[in-house]
Amino acid sequence: MKRYGLSSQLLTESFIKCFNGNNEGYYLATIGGITIKNSDEYEFTSVIEHYSFDKETTRENLEQINKEIFFSIKIAEKLRLPFYLILITKRHEFRIYSTFLDINNSCNNYVYEFNENDFIEFFKKIKGTLQKKPAYKSDFFQITEILKNHNLVWGGDVDGVIFDRENNIKGIIEIRKSTCKEILNYNPAEYFLGTHSRAGDYNTWKPLFMLKDKLRTSLNLITLSEVDKTKFGFSQVIDMNNSFLSLKNNPSKLVNEVSDNFLRIKELIDF
Repeated sequence: MKRYGLSSQLLTESFIKCFNGNNEGYYLATIGGITIKNSDEYEFTSVIEHYSFDKETTRENLEQINKEIFFSIKIAEKLRLPFYLILITKRHEFRIYSTFLDINNSCNNYVYEFNENDFIEFFKKIKGTLQKKPAYKSDFFQITEILKNHNLVWGGDVDGVIFDRENNIKGIIEIRKSTCKEILNYNPAEYFLGTHSRAGDYNTWKPLFMLKDKLRTSLNLITLSEVDKTKFGFSQVIDMNNSFLSLKNNPSKLVNEVSDNFLRIKELIDF
């Protein structure tokens, strides 16, 4: 399972790296996590990112991290949510940096020092939903194992949000991958209600659709396949409820070259 997850994540990272090679100032940013109050209300509670450290955090360390999590903070600001940066040492010591805007748009910053048990209680408060599918990210091993020991999973990540050079949002990207089907035969909407061997996808699409509405942007589906890593399918989510996922088109009917993904996505989304 982990091997599949890592291979799948590398496919995603390669796609994003190719997109970000454009010379027009656009950036496809991966958001580490957006937490939700509970499964009934689907109310966003915070934006979170995580990094592991094996040495004392310095000002230089934090300056570098701030560059990497810049776009997550932008998302938090647009949603008017607190942003939490979670730093973990090898000794399982937790330092959490909190940033949020008050009603006067003034930026407030706080630092919390937690041991593992205190961190778990903090995590339960900001993430009120159960998550069965873990987030596969190359630097997530440590926090994945810590949460697993307490029957928790990180979850809530967003594959990509497109920003222009003025930091305006141009669209949300959700990447779905198949290990056995070719792009020409792969449509994730067919699995929305689940199959005999896997649960449905309503709970993974609902937060993304809600995020689309909150940010007033488009929700775009990218399909990738382990069978042919040079191609990607494209569609846009038009509507959804607990019975169906409505797409603008079948993504298997709109196949493109990964090597040309920025120009094609720019054309398809029209930004």
